[in-house]
Amino acid sequence: MPTPGSCEIFQPSSIIWNTVLSLVGILTIASAYMIYRGLGNRLFSSLVGLFGLGALIAGVVPENVGLTTHNLAARVSFVAEAIAAVTVYRVKLEAPPHFRYLSMLFGLISLAGLAIMLSRSFATLESSAIGHGGDERIIVYPLFIWEIVLGVFLIRNLPRTLQR
Repeated sequence: MPTPGSCEIFQPSSIIWNTVLSLVGILTIASAYMIYRGLGNRLFSSLVGLFGLGALIAGVVPENVGLTTHNLAARVSFVAEAIAAVTVYRVKLEAPPHFRYLSMLFGLISLAGLAIMLSRSFATLESSAIGHGGDERIIVYPLFIWEIVLGVFLIRNLPRTLQR
């Protein structure tokens, strides 16, 4: 049952998305801890951790349950991970230069999508060609892809003795 001030629209497939988002949040929080332990970069790991926390809260509290909580968590998540992607060049990571440029590109796409979403009213987003969910996907999908690629580079940087 929706609470006052929540979204009235409910899609049956949203259960899948909310579950995936919650799992991404939990795994990203764990990853942030491991990134801190491995790289010692407090700012970067905190940004990744904020993304995970925001994703977890947004998955547990969907729009049809608590719109304000969901929106706040989603925005914190979007901004934190986009800034992490843009500032990855400061992390001591043995990755090819194109990874740093690709990271910045993914972060900037997400920040641009967020700026577009925030510059229009919610009613306008619903009536647009891609809808509010489409705008959110423009922000989130580049960050998910970036996070997967980051994980690959972090695993490749493990000492050879740990890769057996």
